[in-house]
Amino acid sequence: MEDITRSNTATVSITLPKGRKKATKTRLRARYRRILLFIIVIPVLFAGVTFWIGSWVLSPEQMKYRAQALLAERLSTGFVIEDIQWRWPSRILVKNLVIHPPHGSRYAELLRISHLEIGLDPLALLLGKTHIERIEISGSTMTLERDHLGELTILDVMRDSIAPIQGPAPAYDTEDTTALSPPELIISNLRVETCPETIAHSPEGLQVSSLRLEVSPDDSQLWNLDGVAFDSSVRSIRLEGGGRLSMGDFELALDIDRIQLDQHLRERIPPALRLIWDNYHPTGIASLKHTLILRDAQPVKNSTELSISQGSLRFQEPNIFVDQLSGKLEITPDAISFRDPLEGKFFGARALLRGEIELDALEPGRSELELAIEGLVFEPRIYDVLPEAIQKIWSKFSPSGEFDLRITAASEQYPPAVEEMRIVLSDVDGSYFDYPYPLRNLQGEIRYFDGQVELDISGGIAGEPIRGRGIFKAEPGGETHLVIEGKSLSLDDRVRTALGDRYSDIFDLYSPQGESDLRIEFERQKTGDPLDLRILLDPRKASIAHKAFPYRVHDLLGRVIIEATQGKVLFQNLTGRHGQSELALPAGLIEFDNGQIARMEIPIESPKLVPDEELISALPAEVADRLRSLDILKGGGSLDTIVELRIDENTPFDIYVRSRIADPVRLRYHKLPYPLVFHQGQVVFSSTEGRIRLDELKTDPDSSPIVSVSGEIGPDDSTEDLPPSADTTLLSLDLTILDGPDGKGLLLSDEELVQNLPEDLKNFFLKMQLAGSVSGRIGVLYRYQKNELEDPSEIVQYDVQGQLEQGGFDFALRAEELSANFVIHGGIQPGQGHTFSGQLSDGDFRFSRFHATVPPTRTLSFTYGIDHPSLAIQSDVKESSPSQWIIQRLPADRSMLFQAELGPSEIYGGPLNGFFFADLNPNDGVFAGEANLTNVDLSLGSEILFRKKGVRGEAKGSAKVEGIVGSPESVQGDGEFSIRNGKLVTIPLLAGAIINPFEGLNRNNNRIKEADCNFIIHDQIFDFQGLGSIILRSPTGKILGRGTVGFNKNLNLVMEPQTLGGAPLISDIANRLLRFRIRGTLDKPKLNSRRETAPQGR
Repeated sequence: MEDITRSNTATVSITLPKGRKKATKTRLRARYRRILLFIIVIPVLFAGVTFWIGSWVLSPEQMKYRAQALLAERLSTGFVIEDIQWRWPSRILVKNLVIHPPHGSRYAELLRISHLEIGLDPLALLLGKTHIERIEISGSTMTLERDHLGELTILDVMRDSIAPIQGPAPAYDTEDTTALSPPELIISNLRVETCPETIAHSPEGLQVSSLRLEVSPDDSQLWNLDGVAFDSSVRSIRLEGGGRLSMGDFELALDIDRIQLDQHLRERIPPALRLIWDNYHPTGIASLKHTLILRDAQPVKNSTELSISQGSLRFQEPNIFVDQLSGKLEITPDAISFRDPLEGKFFGARALLRGEIELDALEPGRSELELAIEGLVFEPRIYDVLPEAIQKIWSKFSPSGEFDLRITAASEQYPPAVEEMRIVLSDVDGSYFDYPYPLRNLQGEIRYFDGQVELDISGGIAGEPIRGRGIFKAEPGGETHLVIEGKSLSLDDRVRTALGDRYSDIFDLYSPQGESDLRIEFERQKTGDPLDLRILLDPRKASIAHKAFPYRVHDLLGRVIIEATQGKVLFQNLTGRHGQSELALPAGLIEFDNGQIARMEIPIESPKLVPDEELISALPAEVADRLRSLDILKGGGSLDTIVELRIDENTPFDIYVRSRIADPVRLRYHKLPYPLVFHQGQVVFSSTEGRIRLDELKTDPDSSPIVSVSGEIGPDDSTEDLPPSADTTLLSLDLTILDGPDGKGLLLSDEELVQNLPEDLKNFFLKMQLAGSVSGRIGVLYRYQKNELEDPSEIVQYDVQGQLEQGGFDFALRAEELSANFVIHGGIQPGQGHTFSGQLSDGDFRFSRFHATVPPTRTLSFTYGIDHPSLAIQSDVKESSPSQWIIQRLPADRSMLFQAELGPSEIYGGPLNGFFFADLNPNDGVFAGEANLTNVDLSLGSEILFRKKGVRGEAKGSAKVEGIVGSPESVQGDGEFSIRNGKLVTIPLLAGAIINPFEGLNRNNNRIKEADCNFIIHDQIFDFQGLGSIILRSPTGKILGRGTVGFNKNLNLVMEPQTLGGAPLISDIANRLLRFRIRGTLDKPKLNSRRETAPQGR
């Protein structure tokens, strides 16, 4: 701690500033001596040494030595220096410097410099350096010559002298280069002589009066060259250029203005180039610009640009003279080229010359030239200039309008030969000789080369493009491959006319309309072979209709091939539509022989053909009428259809049609216009047979009824000795009616069925009020005949065999729950109405509560329009049915009379016999019927008749009724029935009658054993008139009754028990006191109270 304290409190010493000492005299004298030494003595000594060294370095001997060493290093050729002199203070004079040309030159000297004066920088000399400020050359001569490779020999020397050194340069070389890089070079009085064999002939030489090379003030490495020369044959010559010589980069441009292209100039150019001159005979005025560009001392461009104006050229093949020529061409050691075309006029059209002529030591070699003439007009003077092959094309197409002509001449050796001629069309009109379809606005090229012609042209009016392409030999009958194509061409009279007389019949046969792509092929595989002509049509928005089957197909796609040489027409993958129908012609064939159709196979397919009027009208008239009779035009749906048109040696012409149902189609025959909607089956037609065949047409299998139809419609050839003009039709149909999924067949009460029946059958159904479900088979035969001598006759025959379920009729008398097998045979004969007859078997039916059955061994017969057989058999037997009561009521006109027998049949075990008829004429026809019933076992029908079980007994009865058809109010008649050995106590009506008067007595004696009833029928009631018209008997007594039972089952009965054994007066009083009334219905009768006063009876 103490040490630390002492160190912090120690005293620090501080140095004080010193004062300035005053200079003494001795020090001043020493300082003056040093200044004199550095300012005077040392510079004088340095200048003396420098002068001595400069005198030694710049001595003539030393300068010559150094110059020779530098030139030897920079020049690859020999050289000679006559003398080098030093002129005070800083100039060097070189006299007679001669540079020799490379080996093989025609001249001894390449460059002679008579006077070369070099100005040096004096200050640099004092510093021991050599810096050239200016070089002046005068009185020099330079020779321009090309070597065997076409290169200027002066370029070889220059390239070697200025070539940059590769890699880092040593210090001494840098000094030498700097010494020989003067800022300014002036050349005057330079004479340039040219070699007449390789450059040009210039007797007086080229005089360069001034040439100046100096460093750019902005860049010390950049040199600029500027000079002017004169020649007696040109207006002026100017030389310009510049570059970085230290890098071996330099650009030189020599401009020569206004050279006259004439015979004098021809004599001055090298002989090798005169070959080119003599081929084209150029004239005009030209200017020349020669450009030399060096990079790394290597020439990257050494070319001469010749600009021509007011000139002309003449070509020998073809003989074309181009005037008003102007443009530029480029001449290099390797080629003469027209990269920017020379432009002139030929017959007022613009002419352009492009191409290149390669040079080998100025000798013309491989060449390729193109002469393009734009805007020529097809006129005779142009026709005469073209070669014969092009003239033939001209004659084939008869063109008019403008075109461009392009001629290409080329050869591996000079002179070039015409290699290709191209005609470029522009909005040209014409027509091909072999297919004279008018061609408009044609564009494209026609090429002639190697003895053959190739063309590729296109055009056409708006929306109808046309193209022609191909190649063919120019010689007659030569190999030919030519295609003419058109897009969206209108199929009009232009196409028909172009087809000519030979093929226009094909056009007329199909009467095409709309648009189509067209392709015409001309083919000749070998010279001398016949020309094969092939026409391809690819329809677009087109339509066709065959003359023999004028059903027009629209929106046609696919291909039609006309093999004109082979006389064939092929159809490939044609598709189209007609309305909603899609159609296809996958493959078809037509063959011609001497202009006539020898064979034709054309299948037309449609997966969903919708029949329409045009389709029906396309068929033969009689077939169309028969199809119309099926009401097919209103049937809807669609048909999977194949139509085949056929012609061969055995078939003059045949139309075959097969149509399968695709979508449900409704058909109905006009004689039986009940519509059937078919879901399956097919229709077949052949024009050879003239018949329409229906093959198993079926309605919807998922709905009732299921109807199947087979048959045919066609001419009736079953009748002999008919006049040739006779119109006959035979319709044969086989209809099968099956129950549908719901178990129902054809409903006789179907309103649509009834309303579409023929009028007589319609009247029959309406009057009879037929009902029920029918299934079975119907065979129909219809014959129609008409000729010029007789009125038309119609014959209809049909046979029906089927089953009726839950049927019935109600023409004022009602039958219900009619089920049976039946057969019907009927028809229409000439001069007669509709008649039929039939039989029922294995059936049953119900009249009110009476259920009748037909034994299996028996049948019930019926007729319509003809007398029932039983009328003739039983007419003299009074007890038989029909009885005289029936016969007397038969109308005189029986053409619409329906007659039927009711027996032999059975009702609850008892035989039933009867007969009825109904006159179904529209004017209130009458009906009448009778029935006899015996031995009825009531126990079998207890529940049906009385709605109770246990009723027994044996009954019999009879009834007769008559009235007006369709009027239940008009029904009247009478009848009776009786019951024996009965047990009727359980009957609601009788049980009430017994219980009330005998209440409290022995019930075992209260059973009704017998009953007798008499009634008349009127006003829709069964009228039991008078007390006693109803008699009920039991072991203890009987009951008398009277009253009515309505057709509607309503009851109004008065019942009177007979008591006291019939004692006079007392029994009458008792009976009347026990009289009671029964009301209600048959199923629910109602009894009045015993205390109520009984109504007064009759």
